[in-house]
Amino acid sequence: MELLSTGKEFREYLKHEMNLALNINFKNIGKYKGKSFFNRLYQKYGRLSQVKEKYFDRLESGNGLYTGDIELLFRILESAASKKYRKDFTAQTKNTDHL
Repeated sequence: MELLSTGKEFREYLKHEMNLALNINFKNIGKYKGKSFFNRLYQKYGRLSQVKEKYFDRLESGNGLYTGDIELLFRILESAASKKYRKDFTAQTKNTDHL
């Protein structure tokens, strides 16, 4: 019987996925110049809407991170959280079916 994730397990999972994705994405960053690097990221994670881009622009002015950096972190977390949520939801559905 599969169990759902606790808050701590979920945070640890997100940390692991963030570290893994950052290592993969920035391992050979020297080979990619400017737009080609972000085009590769857009292919994997998709582009943001205009509203989200404006939100990230406001974050950039407050903390000094570039919009692309913030967008990358957001996309990695969003992707990892969605995968974990789907896995937990499937486990919950299977457990409910057994009852």
